[in-house]
Amino acid sequence: MQQLDHNEQNSAGRRCDLGFNPNAAIGEQTSHLIAAISRGDLDAIRELRDRALSFIGPDVAETDDALAIASWGVMAARMAASRGDQIDAERLALILGWAGDVFRHYGMTKLAGDHYVECLGLCDRLAAIGSAAAGLFAGNVAASLPPIVMQEAMRVSQPEIQ
Repeated sequence: MQQLDHNEQNSAGRRCDLGFNPNAAIGEQTSHLIAAISRGDLDAIRELRDRALSFIGPDVAETDDALAIASWGVMAARMAASRGDQIDAERLALILGWAGDVFRHYGMTKLAGDHYVECLGLCDRLAAIGSAAAGLFAGNVAASLPPIVMQEAMRVSQPEIQ
């Protein structure tokens, strides 16, 4: 049986609504936001990232949409950090650490570890340019991680010597 994506159209050109809204996790009214993001609107990218950040809390991993929220949030935070300022980079570090927690909760240890390593490497670089917040956050994240993840983070954050 062939399944249609929510956004695919049937042969008559009508939308196929299978009752699934892939954007529901980030808010019901997201069409305008997604359209603005596709045009490169930095404010819209930040809004999507901030919607994901608003879910951070002790019980978020228990929600049905936690994986989608974490994925959307990381994507938007990456986009904002690539075009924004130091605050955007700090928020990327925050959401990477949080997404690592969500992925670890669901047993996705490799994916969680990758996010933690990137988070700690980014925090290290941010601390090197004077971000006190990144240094404090890195300490909190590092305290809860296994030594192997910390070793990988240290390796990744150090420049290669040739």
